[in-house]
Amino acid sequence: MKTKLIGLCLMVMTSLSYGQTILIPVGSQVNKTINTTLPDKGLSQAEVVARYGEPAYQSAATGEPPISRWTYPTFSVYFEGDTVIHSVIKPQPLKTE
Repeated sequence: MKTKLIGLCLMVMTSLSYGQTILIPVGSQVNKTINTTLPDKGLSQAEVVARYGEPAYQSAATGEPPISRWTYPTFSVYFEGDTVIHSVIKPQPLKTE
């Protein structure tokens, strides 16, 4: 009887511990009201400055190969050495009215 009671308790406890997982594709997480063109892969740092101006912040290059990040108000640009390897839009809260 004691074994059945323990088994019943374990079944109830495990069924209560499950939650729902909601998956949202990364592309759907962007605030669509932001109209930002991002630097293309392969551009040099000089080309990025010419098109977008000076960044608000520049992180120092780390690692091998050296990777650095330039931060602009609405996006960040990642460089390997002097070349763009990736650009991402910074998360922006949705404005609700």
